Amino acid sequence: VSSLMLKHYFSIATGSLIEKLRVHYTNFVEIRKRLPSLPEQQKIADFLNNVDEVIAASEEEVTNLEQQKKAVMQKIFSQEVRFKREDGSDFPEWEIGKIGDLIELYDEKVSNDCELPILTSSKKDGIVYQTDHFGREQIHDISGYNVLPRNYCTYRNRSDGTDYTFNINTLCDKGIVSKFYPVFKEKNSNLYFLMTLLNNEPTTVNKIAYTAVGGAQKVLSIKALQEIEINIPSLPEQQLIADFLTSYDEAITAAKQELEKWKELKKGLLQQMFV
Repeated sequence: VSSLMLKHYFSIATGSLIEKLRVHYTNFVEIRKRLPSLPEQQKIADFLNNVDEVIAASEEEVTNLEQQKKAVMQKIFSQEVRFKREDGSDFPEWEIGKIGDLIELYDEKVSNDCELPILTSSKKDGIVYQTDHFGREQIHDISGYNVLPRNYCTYRNRSDGTDYTFNINTLCDKGIVSKFYPVFKEKNSNLYFLMTLLNNEPTTVNKIAYTAVGGAQKVLSIKALQEIEINIPSLPEQQLIADFLTSYDEAITAAKQELEKWKELKKGLLQQMFV
């Protein structure tokens, strides 16, 4: 529906936004609108149907890639699939280790005069600018906020349930996050591999949920996180796994960008057609 038609619908609608607006049939059939000839209508409809088919195919490609990555991660973390060295030999068996031995905390704070962008760590979109996440500027006392450099990881240590998401800042060189977002980098580990394991490996996710404490709001302190034991491969195998999964991320990102292009194209065409 074009913006002009929406404005017209609102102008003839009865009721209220609370009670739901209604356009009665008798008013609807009286709407006068310039229309192309039937053959042209058919050509427009066929063209838009073709665009819809491309959009549907793009959406399916994104879904398939995401499902493929999920299936591959399950096989990797269960060690059903193992990587090998360049000479074809096996890597060592995975070993149990504490998360604290694999990360190094970063504790740089800011004052109220800091001009670094405020970031948010979201489950769906990763690290994003807070203004983009909420759609508007937020007013905060930022003293005590944590600095999050590029390629460092963070997570919100409070959750209404037991769902914690770990994200790496690849958005900007430096930003700031709330004091409820601990910041760390890798130590004798691959940070992308570690983040992926913390977010997806079932046993680890369950351990994290069990470790969090509290009532209605569960808290996963950084100290408690460091004490959790996980099963991890050697650093060279971590790197190979990270590179492999990153290739999926790049393919998914490209597919999503292509999908958005087609959606924007359709939106633009509709606006031009119904001006």
